[in-house]
Amino acid sequence: MILSDMLFLPNIMSPGLLSFVNAHQPVNVYGLYFLTLTTCLLVTAVLIRFWYLKKAQNG
Repeated sequence: MILSDMLFLPNIMSPGLLSFVNAHQPVNVYGLYFLTLTTCLLVTAVLIRFWYLKKAQNG
């Protein structure tokens, strides 16, 4: 469930308010926020890298 929350983009805008985790389980809001932010930044960095390599290859 933490993985599904980590990939849920509204967690960046409102950390801890929207989640898939059961209400009976405690959620570390700040940890979930930083995991979501880190995941999004890594995906963005990989996409930028692929875009740059494709642009450099095509001239």
